[in-house]
Amino acid sequence: MFSSSNEIDNLATGDAAGQEADDDAASVGRGASDGGAGGGAGGGAGGSAGGSAGGSAGGSAGGSGLGTGSDRSQGAGIAGEGSVTPSYFPLDGNPRWEYEVEVTQTGKEPQRAKATRSLGGKKTIAGKEYVRVVTESTIPVPDQYCREGSDGVYAAVQGAQGSELLILPADPARTDRWTGSAPPAVKSLEGRATGGERYRIADREFSDCIQVSLTMTIVERGLFGSGKDVPVRMDRWFAPGIGMVAEIREVSAPGESNYMKSVSRLIRSER
Repeated sequence: MFSSSNEIDNLATGDAAGQEADDDAASVGRGASDGGAGGGAGGGAGGSAGGSAGGSAGGSAGGSGLGTGSDRSQGAGIAGEGSVTPSYFPLDGNPRWEYEVEVTQTGKEPQRAKATRSLGGKKTIAGKEYVRVVTESTIPVPDQYCREGSDGVYAAVQGAQGSELLILPADPARTDRWTGSAPPAVKSLEGRATGGERYRIADREFSDCIQVSLTMTIVERGLFGSGKDVPVRMDRWFAPGIGMVAEIREVSAPGESNYMKSVSRLIRSER
């Protein structure tokens, strides 16, 4: 849940001033590598960043439905049928999640930190109502904005003119694979989801989890506006009755100067 570059958290921390989605939505594209240890442990926190508790956990990436730059090609859910069981990705009430995060970066000593995720009200972006997901950490992390649609949970993408991306399908049996994009922040996204998974943290085992894998190419903006493609991969596990319990995030490739890997695991949660 922590990331590595001041331009990539919740997959994009804003570059087009004056546009609501660009200035306010925690992103799915460029926040994937923001800050070294901060931000987006994704969906479990109710976001996700995005989904999500933390960021290098960085931000959440999801695929917007038709009409927002998302191209769902396989196993697409049927609008109006089913919705994400709230217990897998809580977006109401007063939930709180605490995560332990370990971040490894090329040429640096591993960092360990804790991040706490909670919900902080609602905001309308591009005509849609999102829930604000707030991360408290030793390193500043941009807020993330998520909403539940009929076919899954979406995260707003900052720097992409109000676009959103799917980060957790309502029913993995129906939507086990999907694709999306949110230019200019997220060049491409491929998602995969499987249900009935197990995940163990120390002596605690979480059963009937949904595992979501997101593979993205995000565009990291340089000082003079030039863009660099950065590969990002996130694996997340969502447990019923809790939310996101773990995330493994990799930015760039091992051996590259900007490589970063973070592992976020749930310590405790409150509903």
